[in-house]
Amino acid sequence: MDEPLVPQSPIPQTPGSAPTPVVPQPTKSAPVMQTYQDDLSKAMDATDATVVQELLETARERESVAKDEVTKGRQRKWYVTLSIVFIILAIGMAAYGIRYYMRLTVPVQQNFSVGVFGSTEPYVASTTSITAVLQSLREKSATVPEHKPLLVPLVTDATTLSPISKADFFSFINATPTEPLAASFDTIRLGVINTGTDVVPFIIASVPDPEVGSKELLIAETDILNLFYKALAIDLSAHADEVGKGFTGGYMYNIPIRTLTYYDVQTGIARPLILYGYVTERTVVMTTSPDVLKSIYETIIRQL
Repeated sequence: MDEPLVPQSPIPQTPGSAPTPVVPQPTKSAPVMQTYQDDLSKAMDATDATVVQELLETARERESVAKDEVTKGRQRKWYVTLSIVFIILAIGMAAYGIRYYMRLTVPVQQNFSVGVFGSTEPYVASTTSITAVLQSLREKSATVPEHKPLLVPLVTDATTLSPISKADFFSFINATPTEPLAASFDTIRLGVINTGTDVVPFIIASVPDPEVGSKELLIAETDILNLFYKALAIDLSAHADEVGKGFTGGYMYNIPIRTLTYYDVQTGIARPLILYGYVTERTVVMTTSPDVLKSIYETIIRQL
């Protein structure tokens, strides 16, 4: 049974006073700032322990991999640095070795041949003279083939038959050339040709540098007669007027030559006393007869 509603009487008001307002009380709210620790705690409360353990293990693995990568990167830098240092050291050692080896190695100078010729019997230079050698060859002219250039071996001894040196050759023919002239020759040899009427000597030499050789021969032209008259069997007393004279240039058998001439009183014409020329680029021949020069040139041409 429902109870009857009883009307509430209003709050008594004192006469002449204002009504009292109702002030709402503030409610307590959650903190505005939250930390990572708070979030982690809430997440831990809301997450299963197994999942948390897996997350932690994954984080540890990632951290370990990151550390390994940092370590490998540092090691890589060290390896590159050490490799560069070793390469620089290797290059330096190789350069030093090459330089040291070059200082120990004597450069080999190329020798140039005067050509391939037959030869006479050898003569021991220490037991004979240039005049005696040429006289012996004239006396044996019957055994010397005609129009064939032959070299005369001048040796140090009869046992080894070693050829004499360039300096000994000049001494043997009683010649004292200037040092630059002697140095311009590499190999210098004495030779003869039987022309049918006489055994004519010649000198043949290899010249490593034709330009230097030509220059030194030009400088020495006024002294060539004094230097080589014995080797070329020239009677110097009969050609006193030609001593100190210069040579003239020309061509003979298409060979550029230089010639010292003399006046033949019997015929009244100028004749060559000494002539020299290059029969190859690096081979110079000196003789008294144009026929000798021609025979030597043709012999060498047949060898090419």
